[in-house]
Amino acid sequence: MSPTPTTLTTPAAPPRRAYARLRRKARAHPRLVDAVLAAGVLLCMLASSLTDPHHPDGPTWQAAPPGATGFTLMALGAAALVLRRRAPARCSPRPPPPRSRSWSPATRAPPS
Repeated sequence: MSPTPTTLTTPAAPPRRAYARLRRKARAHPRLVDAVLAAGVLLCMLASSLTDPHHPDGPTWQAAPPGATGFTLMALGAAALVLRRRAPARCSPRPPPPRSRSWSPATRAPPS
């Protein structure tokens, strides 16, 4: 028995449902999303600190891990991503620049 074309196609609803479920969970637990993002950024920072881009043979891995200061700075940078929702930067917005009034012959004399 040969399969019909309808049995070979996959429905579009399950990926949409999975995406909607993932969005609901992300909205319910935003700090978890930030923690996963921070872990990914920390891994990228660690991987980039273990490479030597200026090697004569091209980019290579180096054997020396980052020092304590370097690792501390990387961890603090990743922790800032987790804490950004709890204490966002409170900057006062700049006031808008004054609006320039365009010259109109009906309202006033031309500027001198």
